[in-house]
Amino acid sequence: MTARAIPNDAYHRPTLDAHAVAALTGRSADAVKMLRLRGRGPRYYKIDEKLVRYSLADVDAWLTASPVDTAA
Repeated sequence: MTARAIPNDAYHRPTLDAHAVAALTGRSADAVKMLRLRGRGPRYYKIDEKLVRYSLADVDAWLTASPVDTAA
């Protein structure tokens, strides 16, 4: 079995905390937390018991996943 190399940039990809996600989405950090707890927010990474991070790509995917078409 051959070990797969981890891309060099994997450890340098920026992650966002709830406050940064809140700023991007126009919600409060508490609202982002509640969405996470209800399973309705963007995908997240639980680093340890209290440390949660989001990738910008996951937040962007979540924001664009359910557009509402208002054209009649």
